[in-house]
Order: sequence, then structure tokens, then C-alpha cells
Amino acid sequence: MDKYSIPIVFATDDKYSKHLGVAICSLLDNQPEDIFYEIFVLHSNLSLKSRERLEIVAQQGCCSLVFKSPKKNLFKNAVEWRYISKTTYYRLVIPSLFPNYEKIIYLDADIVVLSSLKSLWEKDFQERSVVGFNEIYSSNRRKTSAAGLHYGYFNAGVLLLNLKKLRKINFEARALVYLSESGNKFIYGDQDILNKILFRDWVHLPFRYNIFSILSKYHFGMDHRKDEYRNAIKKPVIIHYLGEHKPDSIKYIGWYAKIYRSYLHKTPWQNSRMKDKSFVSIVSYPFVWGHFFLTNLWRMLMGRFDLYRVGNWEHPEADIDCISTNHNFYK
Repeated sequence: MDKYSIPIVFATDDKYSKHLGVAICSLLDNQPEDIFYEIFVLHSNLSLKSRERLEIVAQQGCCSLVFKSPKKNLFKNAVEWRYISKTTYYRLVIPSLFPNYEKIIYLDADIVVLSSLKSLWEKDFQERSVVGFNEIYSSNRRKTSAAGLHYGYFNAGVLLLNLKKLRKINFEARALVYLSESGNKFIYGDQDILNKILFRDWVHLPFRYNIFSILSKYHFGMDHRKDEYRNAIKKPVIIHYLGEHKPDSIKYIGWYAKIYRSYLHKTPWQNSRMKDKSFVSIVSYPFVWGHFFLTNLWRMLMGRFDLYRVGNWEHPEADIDCISTNHNFYK
């Protein structure tokens, strides 16, 4: 049987290598027999131990694994804050790093893949540069204003990149100019730069390809799309663990932790300790959850979202509480 090849790019450092191991494990665990994944990992000074562990994970499926390092001096003006490192800016130079490809999938390291990515790969660009997920919720106003935008804003964690078109519009050079001249003005770094340059030059990706682990109807704020949203949380293709704290931390607040941890146990990081198990973290944990509950209760009372139908407490894991043992998560 001829294999259908799909190239996928990740970017990571040692801090996120464990999450990348989980992402690759889930990708291969749900890999159809006719798909071959070309996996590329962009990095800078990734330790030998992390590389060896990722290579062990890659042996679980039909794939290739290649490590590539962009030129460091291109990102000397990149702003780092909290959990956003210079590594995330590497996706800005993907067009030149892969000159022999006309399109490619980019995925953040903090995701799990629960189905084949063939349907994502075959999305129509409609003559535009990117297929991405539209973040359409009220707190996004500061993102769009920071990027100088007035029309939509896509999340850069899951992207189908039209490399041929990006080269044609000289995207990479323009992005690096923004980075060097205005990098400290953007709240979300390279994601803001992508949105600034590709304003109105992208196609919307359905919810199910980028389900946020901190999701609620409030985040999306569009009642006429609630049916799509409800179906997406029941059968997501990709779950994206947004935020500083992931399911390997006691400070993590969000859904789908069980799925992440099930794949973590299939990697060389299976015996790693739960992060942030300090006395302060453990004592403060109930207060953090209390704030989360009261905040969303207030939103419900103010009519911000329908709690019963598609709100935060309609737990998405209720419909996907079995973990994949075969190639397809939904078998």
C-alpha cells in the first residue's frame, strides 16, 4: 500500500519536550495505516536526552523524525515572557526552512491529536496563506487591538501553511522586520505578527481542529455556532492545552487532563513527577478553583453563556472517557 505523506512541524525546547512527546505519541497512536507523517522539530540547543526520548516515541508509529535549528541571530529581539519563549517565533521562518514544500502543518507542542490529520491537510486555502482557528471571544479585543487589527484573530497553535503563497508575499522578511522594530509592542509575540501580516489572508478552521482545554461557550460568544461547538467538544481532532500550566501540574485548571496523562504514560516521561507540588501550590489549589467557579457563575448569572447547554460544567470528557488503544481514537 502506498503511503500518503503529511509533513508536520513542531517547535520546542527542553522545558516543552515532555509535552511534545505526548503530542507525537497521540499523533502516532491515532495514525491511519495509509498515512506517513514527516515530523520536523524546530529547536535551539535541545538536549541529547530530550532528543533520544523523542526518537523513542517516534518508533511507535510510521513516521520520520528530523531536528532542525533556525539561525539564532534572527530572534535576538524576540520578547520572552511567562511561558512564551523564543522557540515559538521559529514558525515565522518555516517558509525558508522548508523550500521544497508547498504546504505544511504547524502544531504547537502542547496538544494531543485524537484522529487522522488527513482532513486538515486537505483543507482548501481558497488562494489564501493560512488555514487557522478563529479566536472569537470578548477577551480577544486586547489581542486584536495590540496587533492593530479590526477583523478577527486566529490562534497560531494549529495552522495549515500555504508556503508557496507565503513566499510569494515575502512573509518571512516582513515578519522579521516587525520582530526587530516592534516586537515588544505585541502581547502574544509571533502570533500577533502572523495576524498583523496575514490580515484577511486566512481561512477559518472548524472548532474541532483546535479545541481549547479551558473552553466554554463564553470564550466563543457566538450563539449561532453553538451546535458546531457542542459537536466539536464531543469529538475533537486536536485538543490544545493553552496557558502556563499543563496537565502535568497541580496548578492546571481545565478539561481533558485524563487524556493528556494517558498518553504521557506511554512515553519515556511516564515516571516524571507532578509539577508544582509545593506546600504553597497545594494550599492555594482550592482557592484557585474557587475563583474559577465563582467567575463563571457570575458570567452565567449575567447571561454571558448558557451553563446547562454548552457551558464549562458540561464536562467534555463525559463523551470521550475511553482512551485509544488502536489507530483511531473513536473506534
